[in-house]
Parts: sequence; C-alpha cells; structure tokens
Amino acid sequence: MNRRNLAIAGCCFAIVLLAVGYFACSEEEAPRDIHIPIQATHTVRKGEFLRSIAPQYTNVGWEDVFLANMEFLQGEYENVCNGKSSRYRNNPRRRGTFCNDRYKRPYANTLLPGWKLIIPIGKAPAVIADVIDRTKGEKVAIVVDATGSMANDQRIVALYYSAALRKYGRQITGIWMYGDGQVQHLDPEGFVDFRSTGGNLENTYGALKEAAKSNPDLIVLVTDEPGDDWEWPGLLSSMGLPKVIATCLPEGSDYLCEANLKRLVGEVGGEYVRYAPSP
Repeated sequence: MNRRNLAIAGCCFAIVLLAVGYFACSEEEAPRDIHIPIQATHTVRKGEFLRSIAPQYTNVGWEDVFLANMEFLQGEYENVCNGKSSRYRNNPRRRGTFCNDRYKRPYANTLLPGWKLIIPIGKAPAVIADVIDRTKGEKVAIVVDATGSMANDQRIVALYYSAALRKYGRQITGIWMYGDGQVQHLDPEGFVDFRSTGGNLENTYGALKEAAKSNPDLIVLVTDEPGDDWEWPGLLSSMGLPKVIATCLPEGSDYLCEANLKRLVGEVGGEYVRYAPSP
C-alpha cells in the first residue's frame, strides 16, 4: 500500500509553547488543500496567538485552529524564519517564540498580522454529535490516524468530534495524531510534542497507549487503517485503556479497519462508528 506521510512526519519539533505573535504585516492566506467546513476566516491582529484567537469562535480550541491551518503555519514558518540569522533564531536571551529555534519549530507561534486563518465550523454531523451526547466521560482524548488515503477526511472528522465535545462541555485532554511510528500530541495547555510509538507503520495501539497516559475517561479514535501493532487477545484492558469511540473511515469503498475496531470496542467498551465522509 502506498502511504502518504502527513506533514507531521517530517517535523522535528519536540515542544511548542504558544506565546506571542510578531509585529509585522502580511496578507498571506491559509491554503485550502483540505476542504474543512469553516465558520469564519480570521485575520491575525498584532499580538495575537492561537490560544487567544480560538475563544473568539464557537466550539473551537487552539488545537482545532492549528489542525485546520497546519500546512500553512508550517510552510510560512520556514518562509518567514529562513531569512533570519542563526544568531537571532538561537539567541538564549530572547524569550519570545517567534522564529525561535530553541523551542524546536514554533510553527503555531509564528503569526504575522494580516495572515488569514481558517476557523473550523464548530459543529458536528448528527452521527458524531449523538454518539458524544450519549456516551459518558468528562475527560476525552482524541486520537487521529494521520496517514493513508483518508488522512484529510480523518482530520475533518477529528475536528467534528472536537466541536461536539466542546459543545457538550467535555474536557479534551489532548489530540494525538499518529503515523509511521510517531505521534504528535497537541496539549490543551498550548504545548505540542513529538513522540515515538515504536513499531512500523500503522501503530494504532501505540497511539492509544500514548493518549491513555493523559488519564482520559474516554478515547475517540479516528482511522481508516486496521493497525499493525495490536496486542491480542485480552491485553488492551490490562494496559489501562479506557472505553473507546472507535470510528472507521473507508479506504475507497472498503472499511478495512472495521474488524479490529469492533474487536477493540469489545475488549475495552465504548462504541463502534462506521463513518461515511460526504462526497
């Protein structure tokens, strides 16, 4: 199977602390390579950062704004910061995070006034909103398969789940995006860290274990892959996984993840969701 690495697989960053923007002007606009339903386009103002932008909109967290604009933010970081001197980018006396390589690729900080960011719609289809409404669990982790032919759809579905969780007042412990043995964690406090799940490609189980370290009551999993690192049988619950809303997207017309996700739910509890993206 040809696999397409998500942009995170090329990232080298370990931790990002969302801090401040930069006092310059630009008219750059986030590209629409991924067709995310949006509620608005936000024009960045002087001094803004993602954690200050997100609360201005309905059912949106900074993680959602980051996910919706990830390629744009990563690309513009390189465009803006490559022209800065190494002394500027590595100055230990400079505490700001703009173009500060001491913070390991602070993509989410490097905002210029005038940039236009996509703000996700903040709503979820009924199939997602209903399952969140009827499933108990105050603290929820979101785990997203970020590779394969459905990577963009999986990101959109994760944004739907995030919106539904915020609507019903749940606490999101973080969003984990995994692929090819690595996982990127978006922390609600404004940190991003890059970890290894070990294994080969479709490390679904490893990503779930990373998310479980945040002690959630519930994990939402979104994937189109069957996973290649399951520890069957009977070991999932012993590893401390909570119940899971396991959401399977198709590859083409085939739901390749269905059998394993149903088995996962059978072991730890929760609910299996067969999701068909809109054409």
